[in-house]
Amino acid sequence: MDKNYNSTWTGLDRFTPDCDTEEKIYCRACGSKMDIQRRVHDYRSWSDFTARIKSYFDVFTCPNSGKPWHDQVIALKIEISKTASTKIERIIQEEIDYIKQ
Repeated sequence: MDKNYNSTWTGLDRFTPDCDTEEKIYCRACGSKMDIQRRVHDYRSWSDFTARIKSYFDVFTCPNSGKPWHDQVIALKIEISKTASTKIERIIQEEIDYIKQ
């Protein structure tokens, strides 16, 4: 999914690739084109924070992040990742499709 090893997905709706390596990214929860902040100088991950290592990277965030319906889609996608049942996966995906209409 990620093109380079220095890219990090945070949940389903935030992505932090190296600077200028991606033009556009779509949210893995809702499919919307993500907003971009270029050349952010900060901690990219928890391990960077604990080591006090800041770097430059781009930040892609979904414009729908934090909206109740979007949070529900994320929760349902997490449920899909937990189930071993293809039948339950289909039912949950139908609900996701309904929410995203």
